[in-house]
Amino acid sequence: MRTVSDAMISIGIFIGDLVVVDRSITPENGQVVVATYGGELIIRRYYNDNGIILLLPENDNYTSINVTTTPGIVIWGIATAVIHKF
Repeated sequence: MRTVSDAMISIGIFIGDLVVVDRSITPENGQVVVATYGGELIIRRYYNDNGIILLLPENDNYTSINVTTTPGIVIWGIATAVIHKF
């Protein structure tokens, strides 16, 4: 997927970067995941706190998403690599 937001900028994922996604891996806490939200693919950090699943941005201009209480979010896969274009 190609990123369209700067929600993960503080960990070096920028707008236009190409993210390699593995859909066969089950997410673990702290991993960067790709999810569908509002008809778009988003990239966020995954946390499961006793069944409450949160998707956290790495940019203070964005808010976290509570997957447990927000309908329509599907964890699509784990980001395994990022290709940054200069």
